[in-house]
Amino acid sequence: LYLQPGALLLLKGKAMQRTWGRDEGQMELKVYNIDLLGDARDKYITKLNLRLDADRLDDTLAHEIGQLLKASPGKCKVNIQLVSEQEKMALEAPAKGPGVAITEELIHALDGLADVSYALN
Repeated sequence: LYLQPGALLLLKGKAMQRTWGRDEGQMELKVYNIDLLGDARDKYITKLNLRLDADRLDDTLAHEIGQLLKASPGKCKVNIQLVSEQEKMALEAPAKGPGVAITEELIHALDGLADVSYALN
């Protein structure tokens, strides 16, 4: 299933020295997990962290972010951090409502928002 021409895979493995045989001391790669790359995003990304500049947040930006998140329903939790450089403080909280699906469209839309940065965990 996984080893087909053109399949994009995510391999997890460990490089280690052989401890026996004629190749003792040589490095080898032991693969212990293989996933299709398309499935890896849903499996390994569990949280979207949004960082907003509190001094620039207005109703328009809040509405736009809300619409983006609603348009991409899924299982990934959303965490919002409001940061104020002027006040030298930050407030962090989980977003209310359902989670999101991390899609190319959502990532592209978040990249287009000047006052928003994000990280995926």
